[in-house]
Amino acid sequence: MPLDFPNTPTNGQIYEKYKWNATDSVWDLNLPEYIAVYDFEYLVIAGGGGGGAALGGGGGAGGYRSNVSGELSGRGASAEAGVTLLGGTYMVTVGAGGSCGGTGTIGVTLFLIP
Repeated sequence: MPLDFPNTPTNGQIYEKYKWNATDSVWDLNLPEYIAVYDFEYLVIAGGGGGGAALGGGGGAGGYRSNVSGELSGRGASAEAGVTLLGGTYMVTVGAGGSCGGTGTIGVTLFLIP
């Protein structure tokens, strides 16, 4: 279920597990500090390469990384090691895909935190 973030947040505003960072205009992951340690499972699909102009071929897929137990990571590798974070605020960034070779839309980045 997608989150319905506020349209005009103010600096430091908290929404769900996120905190608005007005300096960078992004929602940072915000983990309350009264819980000392958080264990995460993640799935990251990075944006792929840009498509060709006019009749050119499409770009390749983006990278795939996962540490979800029982699932595979990129290139069929076993799930990666777990992630443990201390309470605090974290910026999570995954690069966007490549732009189209001509006029058109740029690649898309998808980041999911279960």
